[in-house]
Amino acid sequence: TPNSQTCATLAPGADCVLVGTYTVTQADVDAGEVVNTGTGESDETPPQTTPPVTTPIDQDPELSLTKALTNAPSPIVLGSVLEYTVTASNSGNVTLHNVVVGDDLITPNSQICATLAPGADCVLVGTYTVTQADVDAGEVVNTGTGESDETPPQTTPPVTTPIEQNPAIETTKTAALIVDNGTPGVGNAGDVIAYAVTATNTGNVTLANLTVMDSLEGGAPVALTCAPTTLAPGETATCESYEHTITQAEAGAAKRTIDNNVVTSAQTTRGAAPVSVEATSQAVVEVEADPVTVRAIKTASPRDVRPGDLVRYSVVLENTGDIDVIDAVLIDTPPAGFNFVEGTLTVTDRDGAGRLVGTRPIRVDQIDIAVGDRATVSYLLRVGAGVGPGVHTNSAYLEDRGETVSNVATADVQIVSDPLMDDSLILGTVFDDGDGDGWQDSAALTGVRVRGGFAADAYVAGSTTIDRGQGAQPLADASAPLLHGVEVGAIDGRQSEADPASARTVTISQTLSDLRFSDDFELSSAQGVVLRMDAAGNTRLVSDGGEAGRGQSAAVPTVERRVSQVEGGYRVDYVIGNAGIEERGIPGVRIATVEGLLVETDPYGRFHLVGIDGGRQERGRNFTMKIDPATLPPGTAFTTDNPQVRRITPGVPVRFDFGVKLPSGRVGGGEETVEMELGEVLFEPGSAGIRDGHQAVLEAMAAQVRARQGGEVVIAADGDSQALAYARARAVQDALLALLTPEQATALSISLRTDVDDAGSGLLTLAPSPVLGSVLFDTDSARVRDEFAPLLERIAGDIEAMGGGAIAIVGHADRRGAQAYNDALGLRRAKAVFDAIAARLSPPVRARLRVEISDDPTRPVGFRGQ
Repeated sequence: TPNSQTCATLAPGADCVLVGTYTVTQADVDAGEVVNTGTGESDETPPQTTPPVTTPIDQDPELSLTKALTNAPSPIVLGSVLEYTVTASNSGNVTLHNVVVGDDLITPNSQICATLAPGADCVLVGTYTVTQADVDAGEVVNTGTGESDETPPQTTPPVTTPIEQNPAIETTKTAALIVDNGTPGVGNAGDVIAYAVTATNTGNVTLANLTVMDSLEGGAPVALTCAPTTLAPGETATCESYEHTITQAEAGAAKRTIDNNVVTSAQTTRGAAPVSVEATSQAVVEVEADPVTVRAIKTASPRDVRPGDLVRYSVVLENTGDIDVIDAVLIDTPPAGFNFVEGTLTVTDRDGAGRLVGTRPIRVDQIDIAVGDRATVSYLLRVGAGVGPGVHTNSAYLEDRGETVSNVATADVQIVSDPLMDDSLILGTVFDDGDGDGWQDSAALTGVRVRGGFAADAYVAGSTTIDRGQGAQPLADASAPLLHGVEVGAIDGRQSEADPASARTVTISQTLSDLRFSDDFELSSAQGVVLRMDAAGNTRLVSDGGEAGRGQSAAVPTVERRVSQVEGGYRVDYVIGNAGIEERGIPGVRIATVEGLLVETDPYGRFHLVGIDGGRQERGRNFTMKIDPATLPPGTAFTTDNPQVRRITPGVPVRFDFGVKLPSGRVGGGEETVEMELGEVLFEPGSAGIRDGHQAVLEAMAAQVRARQGGEVVIAADGDSQALAYARARAVQDALLALLTPEQATALSISLRTDVDDAGSGLLTLAPSPVLGSVLFDTDSARVRDEFAPLLERIAGDIEAMGGGAIAIVGHADRRGAQAYNDALGLRRAKAVFDAIAARLSPPVRARLRVEISDDPTRPVGFRGQ
């Protein structure tokens, strides 16, 4: 191309040239050459042809062959269909003719292609079904072939397809009682067992060299004859059966079975290393011996026990049958609440191998008893705390292979009642609930401590004493003890309203140079009751937690501050008391229960009941008590429930406390004061001496005082006879005191009046220290009136004779004035009396003189009335 060239003119010697190209075709290659000629002509010359030009071409015929598994299931097993593809490819440069592709294993097994151009394929696709021989071999090996007119025959490399091998064997052994003369389905001595064995190839490969070994009751293995000995998959071989007659020993064996084991083995048939497989099977025949009979006897010691005691139980087992007892089990059921004691079990049988395998119930196995022999099992049980009274039974029996082979033996113990654990204790109190809160409060004060109340620079060093009833004891004082705090200790409460608080007081005394009090005086106690006093002497109570904060204290602390004139200053006494009344028990109160029991309180208001049934241990029962109101004073009110119901439980004490509020006030009629007026006829004229013959009058007066537990003798004292009247009063006092007891003498007072008919004209009272009335002074005056100088002279003489003493001035200094004014005026009057009497005393006695001031004429003078 191009295929022509035209020249319009061509001069001589000139050329007309055609140049073109040609592409070689497959036909040219198949021919092996290209042959070409050219032509030329003109108007002047005829057509002519060139000689042919031959161009040779190299020929390379070649056939390539491949084979592959193109489709297969997973896994590949017997009967699986495999698809193979064999491909012949023209890998040369010339067309191939009569191409044949073959594979003898597959279907179809050949493919013919008349021509096969270069690069084209001739394909054979076929299938193959896996055979048992393939499975036994473990693989499928396959090759393909190919040839053509132009190429020689050739074979593909082998294609190997693996097949999984699963060699396996199963054996079955059966046993049948062909002679069964005893219990149906159970072997007895003399019965005959027929055994049969089969072996089945349960794998996917053929097995050969089948071997079956049979062992009866663990004996030496015996080879069985079986056919066939080569088994295709799924094929079964049957072995010769045989029979066995059960012996007496086998029937009575402890395991109660006859066991026959078989072991079957075989090998695969192909492969470089044959594989062995094995299977086992067992035939078990239940056997039984002749019936076992055992007599059981159970004992317990001791018979009477209490919670916490140990009880020894013994079980005697006697073999009364015809065969031995082998590996029997004792079942022993303890009573509820009885506990097994570890380490106490003992078993005495044929081999001593009995063992504990359970404790509730108690189980002891491996008990062996020869015919006619005995076994003994003993152990300890502890009686639990919750076991109630009564008879408690323990039962036991023997089991052989799950069957009861003995009688049920029992043993009884009796729980003896323990009052401490089985009964309930009822106790309580009937008390006078003064504050009505239902709680028995104590009025006692403990941990009492006082501090403060005055200016530190007014304190006279070394002057503090404390009197707890055994006399004043000095307190060490580098500085004022009260400012640092003084530990008072305990002060008991009153027992009743008739019990005076003054009977149990503590007095702290000190001397001050001048009376400068402060508001910080405080009394504290362990009960949480706090008393505070201001500078004027006013007190108030507050609660600071503790029992008082909870309303559980009846204590009422009191503090009275007394001031008296002494030499060198003022004596200040803090009289600390407890006005609280104990909420005491009430004696003689009768309480009843719904069961009809009656109990009466003792002198302290207490009661108790013992031996009360508390009901069932797990929940107890209700118990009711009620006070008989007829045994209480009229007007008594209950501050707690009446009746009361409580839950009682065995062994647990329970309280029933009853609060009542008794009528308040003291019982009248116990005390009467008689006033006796004496005339001058009793005395010698102008003298304090008592006339002879008047002793009967004095005894009559003493009888009146004794009968009424007190009395007052009034003696007239006018301006001219005051000193004589004082002397006569002293004489009468001495005469009467000799006829009275100390308690009666304390309730006796002898008074001097300017007017015997006017109780307000009192001049002086002897009880037992002198108490001066306000008549010694003019109203709003602190100067002793002159006419009373002889009286003071006589009083000073008595004080001198006694070596000291205390004098009180009573009554309002000026009823028209305020309290503070009267206090100050009273102190000035005390100072005046002190100076008037002190001037008549010797220095040692003067140092022991005190003059007190008070609005209360009945208040004791000095310490505890001294």
